[in-house]
Amino acid sequence: RRKFENDEATRKKEDGVLKLKEASVEKIKEEIQQLKIAAVAKSADFREHFLQKCLENPEVRDEYKKGAEITKLIKNRVKSLIKSIDVKTQYMEKPELYQLAKNEILCEMEEEEKFRLLSELKVEESR
Repeated sequence: RRKFENDEATRKKEDGVLKLKEASVEKIKEEIQQLKIAAVAKSADFREHFLQKCLENPEVRDEYKKGAEITKLIKNRVKSLIKSIDVKTQYMEKPELYQLAKNEILCEMEEEEKFRLLSELKVEESR
């Protein structure tokens, strides 16, 4: 009977240790997930800075190409905004339209980057 009690006490200790290990593993997984999300946010901030630099002050060929691509998208957006604005109720100067289009394009590109990074995280987690 005493041996049975000792075995049962040992099993309870092992179960407790196992539960603590599982809890710590879950906590570590949660912390890793938070770090990954923070990395995505930091990457998105870097991307925003990079896109602004490509538009305003490109230094290398890739930045020039990206800046030209963004400028083309902005010009197309300005044209669509001009068509969509009701001239009788709203009046906007071309610089205002350009700034509005620029903000929309940059926000869309940032969202695409966030979505891409988050989908990569989900693919890594499923492995």
